[in-house]
Amino acid sequence: MMIYILIIISLLLFLFRLKESFISKEFFNVTFYNDNINIEDDKNVSEIESIKRLFDDSNQFPDYKNTFEKEPVFQHNKFLEIIITNNILKRISDIYSYKNSKLVVVKNMYNRYFVDKLDDRHLIFDLDIKNETLQWIHTFKFYIVIKNIKNILLDTGEYTPQLSENSNVNIEIKQITLQTPHSTTVKPMEDSIGYENFYNYYNILNKHHLMDPYLTSGKDMIITNEMRNLFNLELQRKKLENQVTKDVGNCYKTEISGAIENIDTKKECLVVSGIWDTVPKDSSLCPFYKKNTNYPNNFGALNSDFCELPLNMERIGNRFYNLDPKKGPLCYNCKDNLIGKGSLGLCCDDQNDKEKYPLLLSPDYAFENDTTIRSKYYDILSLKKLDLN
Repeated sequence: MMIYILIIISLLLFLFRLKESFISKEFFNVTFYNDNINIEDDKNVSEIESIKRLFDDSNQFPDYKNTFEKEPVFQHNKFLEIIITNNILKRISDIYSYKNSKLVVVKNMYNRYFVDKLDDRHLIFDLDIKNETLQWIHTFKFYIVIKNIKNILLDTGEYTPQLSENSNVNIEIKQITLQTPHSTTVKPMEDSIGYENFYNYYNILNKHHLMDPYLTSGKDMIITNEMRNLFNLELQRKKLENQVTKDVGNCYKTEISGAIENIDTKKECLVVSGIWDTVPKDSSLCPFYKKNTNYPNNFGALNSDFCELPLNMERIGNRFYNLDPKKGPLCYNCKDNLIGKGSLGLCCDDQNDKEKYPLLLSPDYAFENDTTIRSKYYDILSLKKLDLN
């Protein structure tokens, strides 16, 4: 009888240890994460090019780390920073894809370098800006010039304490560049969290293609040879995919019709201050796709590798366009800036003003051969007291 009891106890102890062994290990699938983030994705390329085209080619960043000085802490002035950042936010809002976005500075001027030349102060610094509408945070580098710097300096070299938010300070923004060419999409923020915590919520790009998950629980994690092989096969597939899609595009300049010959890579294109453009993967990457939301339509879509643009606009490449105001889009139902054809005019930017155009859901962009579709939705437009043409 005693022998049977000992056998049962031994069996129970064995089963308990076996169960404990399994509990202490985690079995999981190996996977890539953040696959939807691409360093060279079309959206970020479009942003970089839009920023680049705000300035002429003569305003390049100087070799500031060798020719400028680090700005001392005592030079910092709250109101001067407010004046500078307000000017900057206004300028960045000129980028078409940021229009109507709420922009907020979440990390103010840092990595500051300056040099005084004649009567002006040249200042280079970084700024982290949050787009509350599009839900991202980007780091931008700015090159600005504060004119007649002596007017706001004390004899000690400090900024005058008489500066206020409404002080008249002459600031010239010479250049802006996007410092974060990868996605920095952030999680939605509750008002109670505050900006500092929100600033820490980044999607992290798995640059090194590490195996998931990381060792976070302290338990033993089993990675089998089969899992390693599958992971390596996926890694090879991604490398081949990147090689195939690398530098598939063309280089354009605003003053030249068509692509520049003998420029085969994006790097070469940037050297000649060109605009590198690629065929978008689908219509959703076109700048004016379904942007007229006043009636159902698919205008602005991808057509034969090129994005459709509103009337009067001049295409550059597959998606980009001339930013000259004279080449701006035409819209219907303009109250001013009419061109003499019905209600058409250069008023699209004004139509974002809901006080001036309360009946419009968006600018009423005009596209080629849109009369038939607009007539189909005559009832919808007429209820809003909008003209067909």
